[in-house]
Amino acid sequence: TFCKGFMDLVFVQKDGDKEYYSVLDWKSNLLDKYDSQASFEAVREHYSIQMILYSYCLIQWLSSIMHKNLEDVFNENFGGIYYVFARGCMAGDNSGIYAHTWSSFERLQTDYEKVKKLMFVSRSTRRKK
Repeated sequence: TFCKGFMDLVFVQKDGDKEYYSVLDWKSNLLDKYDSQASFEAVREHYSIQMILYSYCLIQWLSSIMHKNLEDVFNENFGGIYYVFARGCMAGDNSGIYAHTWSSFERLQTDYEKVKKLMFVSRSTRRKK
């Protein structure tokens, strides 16, 4: 399979002297509902690989410009990833918004390695044909 895409927005949230960088990706999907469960299911079904890749790539990029190791960037500067289903957003409500982060860098790295392995297997399978 071929992966392509672009992060729609990388933004920073300040908390005192700390800065947390996050990915925001706009979605125009038409869902039956836009509550937290429906948004979670849509992301899990359609964007789980994208979520891992975007998060890991942001951390790699931040690591290169901040001159910190990946785990420190995750712990000190990563603010997570947000999916905003534009059709479900309503003023004064968080419907249509799904936010995610990992409990540890190790968990994200494990997920990233699984995706990388899937991509490598897919590429090597196509070469054999």
